[in-house]
Amino acid sequence: MHTRNLYDTPRLAAQAMALAARLAPALRDATGADGMNVWQSSERPAGQMVFHFHMHLLPRYRNDGIPVPDNRSRAEAAELGALAAVIRANLGG
Repeated sequence: MHTRNLYDTPRLAAQAMALAARLAPALRDATGADGMNVWQSSERPAGQMVFHFHMHLLPRYRNDGIPVPDNRSRAEAAELGALAAVIRANLGG
C-alpha cells in the first residue's frame, strides 16, 4: 500500500513500528550491534527523500562515529502546558 508519509497513515505506521520492534532484536543479534536507531522521516525538511512511508532500522556500534543529534533544551512549564493544550485541541479532546 503506497502512502506518502507518517501523516497519511497512522494505522500503517503503528503496524510498521510493531514490526520494527519484532525485527530489531533479530537484527541486533545478527549484526552484533550495541544499539539501534529507528528512523522515519516525514517531508523534506525532516530529511524525507523517498516519498513513500517507510522506516529504517540502523544497527549502531560504540564509537561508530555517527553523530546523534543533541539539541535538547529545556522549555518552561507554561510553554509546555500551552503546547499540550493546542495538541489536545488538534486531537479533538
